[in-house]
Amino acid sequence: MNIIEFIKVVLVQEFGDITDRHKYLSFGIISQGIELLGACLDEHEFDIDGHSKERFNLALKELFPEKYHEFGEGANPEKSLYKNIRCGLLHSIMPKINFALTEVKGNPREHHLKMFTLSDGSERYLLVAEEFYEDFKCASYRLVEMMEDGSIFEMEKIKECEADSPSNEGKKKKMEILRLERDFLRTNL
Repeated sequence: MNIIEFIKVVLVQEFGDITDRHKYLSFGIISQGIELLGACLDEHEFDIDGHSKERFNLALKELFPEKYHEFGEGANPEKSLYKNIRCGLLHSIMPKINFALTEVKGNPREHHLKMFTLSDGSERYLLVAEEFYEDFKCASYRLVEMMEDGSIFEMEKIKECEADSPSNEGKKKKMEILRLERDFLRTNL
């Protein structure tokens, strides 16, 4: 399965199915997906450690609507989607105190990423599952478009990765994956 097929089948279709049936779980897997999108855009090999925050924020900046930018790199820690959602959900299966998770049922989409007063009187940024998924899906298709039209190879970080690829097996593999010359995932699913 090449990277474009993986994005379309796993990140878009399967994550969409999960969002439809399991709203709460969708926030965690979408956070993981955002990190993968960022990994496609940076100068590092895919399986290198220590770049989660950088990759997550790079995807928000390059692929997501502008409304996400204030929650990305350089954000006040109370507003950081990486810290509050990605880390909270992936480390302890719950968001940090500054965010509340919800679904469209009972909460209009326009509340997404807005400060909201909850029934207990506390104020939190609200994430709406369906809206988060739709924005993730659009970001995923934007990345696919960049791979298909070649514009991804004009990005400085990708040029840097490509320059290092002859002497670095991991970066060489990444460039082959992005150019669709090598499978991203071998599977029998």
